[in-house]
Amino acid sequence: MARPVDHARITAALEGKLDTTQLTEDEEAAWLDAFTETMGQPSVSEKSFYARRRALGRAGGPD
Repeated sequence: MARPVDHARITAALEGKLDTTQLTEDEEAAWLDAFTETMGQPSVSEKSFYARRRALGRAGGPD
């Protein structure tokens, strides 16, 4: 039987406040899903950075 997942611990690990080695197996699986989803999308600052580069004619990176 799987142990309950503590979402506060997963959030702490995503924020770098808790080492992922301290997560249970189920928490680590949930952390990996959240991490993969987050890293698969550009952040607001990344979008802004590349928008400025495109405006300056120095395109590159995510479109």
